[in-house]
Amino acid sequence: MIFWRDFAKAHKIRFILEGIENEKIDQFIDLFNIDIRQGYYYEKPHPIQLDANK
Repeated sequence: MIFWRDFAKAHKIRFILEGIENEKIDQFIDLFNIDIRQGYYYEKPHPIQLDANK
């Protein structure tokens, strides 16, 4: 994870960490200075509503 974080930063690429399931994991990830995160801890996925006429 640290390699990919540093690689992304060096190449000006956004690094998004997935799989944050609870507060304990979120606090652990704080140690690695990763700002963009996603997972059930923040919000459960929702189906997208698509307009078939577009």
